[in-house]
Amino acid sequence: MEFSKIVFDDSVDTDIARVNRATGVLYLNPGIWNRLSEDEREFVLLHENGHLELQTASEYQANRYAVGKYIPVKTLSNSELGKRIQVVSEITNPDKYISHYGVDPVSNVAGALGDIFKALPLIGVGKKGRIQEQNAAAENQLKLTDKLAANKQTLLITGGLFLIVGIVLFFTFKK
Repeated sequence: MEFSKIVFDDSVDTDIARVNRATGVLYLNPGIWNRLSEDEREFVLLHENGHLELQTASEYQANRYAVGKYIPVKTLSNSELGKRIQVVSEITNPDKYISHYGVDPVSNVAGALGDIFKALPLIGVGKKGRIQEQNAAAENQLKLTDKLAANKQTLLITGGLFLIVGIVLFFTFKK
C-alpha cells in the first residue's frame, strides 16, 4: 500500500508522523520532520507504512516491519549496515524524539527486531554494543589478515617446491 496523501500538520504534536489506516493519509510533524536526515526519514516512512500495510496500531509490529525493510542484512555492505544501525539507534532515541504514546521507542525496536536479530548489541545499537561490534570487526579483520598471510606463505613454499622439483627433473632428463 502507498500513502494516499501526505500532509504536514503541526497538530501531530510530539509524534514525528502518524498515518490514518482507513484513508492512507500520512500526517507529518514539520517541526520534527525537517530536522531528520534522509535516512531517518526513510525509517519513519517505513514505520508508518508498516502501520498501513499491516493495518495495525501496534508500534511493535510497525517497528518490526520497518526494521525488516530498513536493515535487510544479507543485501547490505558492512559499511551500509553500520550506517543504518546508527540511524535506527538515533531515530529511536527517547531523548531525541518522544512518542506521545508514552512508549519507550528503544525497547519497542528491541522487541521488533525479534527474528531478525537476537539482541540490539549484536547489531551495534547502544554505545556498548557498537564498541563490541567494532572490537569484533577488528578481531575478525586480524584473523583474516593472519589467514591471508598464512595462505601466501603456503603458496610461496608450494611454488618453491614445484620450482625445485621442476629444476631437478629438467636436469635429470636433460642427461
